[in-house]
Amino acid sequence: GKECLYPSDEILEMLRDMDIGLMLNSDAHKAENIDFYYEEMIQKLKDMKIRELRILTKEGWICDEVD
Repeated sequence: GKECLYPSDEILEMLRDMDIGLMLNSDAHKAENIDFYYEEMIQKLKDMKIRELRILTKEGWICDEVD
């Protein structure tokens, strides 16, 4: 919800420690909310030393730096 980002820090730490790839997406119901809390989540990932995101392309999955 608006009060916290999902997933929790504990889950993000487990995913990082297990080297499980992350993909960001939105559960927005309106186009104007598609990037809701995106910058906050990117900053959280940086703070937690999570450096890569997985992106699905037409050619398959790729890794991209968190920036």
